[in-house]
Amino acid sequence: MNFRGLKRRLTAPIEDFRRLGDTVDTEHGPLTWIDRGGDVLAVAHLDYVLWNPKPKITRQYENVKIRKCPQLDDRLGAWMVLDVLPRAGIRCDVLLTDSEELGKSTAQFFQPPKQYNWLMQFDRAGSDAVMYDYEDDDSESLLEYYGYQVGSGSFTDICYLEHLECKGFNFGVGYHGQHTKKCYANLTETFNSFRKVQSMWKDCEDVHMPHDPNAPKKKKINYWDWRHTSCSYPVSKVITRYPDDGNDAGRTPVEEGYEDQMEVDFSKADDDILNDVAMEWYNQPYDDLTDKCQDDCESELEAIRKENKELFGEEGPDRF
Repeated sequence: MNFRGLKRRLTAPIEDFRRLGDTVDTEHGPLTWIDRGGDVLAVAHLDYVLWNPKPKITRQYENVKIRKCPQLDDRLGAWMVLDVLPRAGIRCDVLLTDSEELGKSTAQFFQPPKQYNWLMQFDRAGSDAVMYDYEDDDSESLLEYYGYQVGSGSFTDICYLEHLECKGFNFGVGYHGQHTKKCYANLTETFNSFRKVQSMWKDCEDVHMPHDPNAPKKKKINYWDWRHTSCSYPVSKVITRYPDDGNDAGRTPVEEGYEDQMEVDFSKADDDILNDVAMEWYNQPYDDLTDKCQDDCESELEAIRKENKELFGEEGPDRF
């Protein structure tokens, strides 16, 4: 494996990716589509929250570890779709996006020139997989068949691609500590996940997996806690709906105007509550949510800019 190519993907400015395919400029940044003659679309975002121009890449026995690289989210995914997939004989078209970390991914502007069978993305910590609003019983069973634990997620680029009317999957790519200066990845974990994708692609490359954007969404329990430094979502705590069973363990008071929605402190909730609580985000478009807290986003971005300069000096590009 060419790890010099990996370092190049991790440290290249976004502008360097424009020449790889057909690029259009949108109000939220560039969108690049690469035609490789595939029936599956692989997606990655090139923006990031923090930046280190000199990430550490070291070998540990059979493992390769990348350390101090906050832009692994999602430059590691970009390396996967641009370099690892074709080396493994996986033929997919590629979509490279911007502004995912702001919740305004340029994926929303993509108008596909053809019908894709399904979508994949590598923008997930660890090694499980998530499907967001694409999930149904059949697609969940499919992932479990290939050895994936199906988790819950908040947002990534494919959330804006439901208009392609095919299923989308976001696979864990082995990074941890995303959006922090200590972000790292073990490539052993990365490729353990990738081998499952490889098997799935071999069996399902030619299988069209239809998706109806207007179909009822499957509700899942989501244990995700908002500790990120980006401003993709304005919701600071998980919003929940729960059965009126009279058991208030772990529940905090409802805010005025949200009497049918509750916040749950999972440190106090027992297993029965965790199993019963059905979690979902506000039924509002992502743009409405981000506009609603624009002032908070701006102040948070200013703090990110300051931390970026303190950590890496003037070498760190100011992506925001």
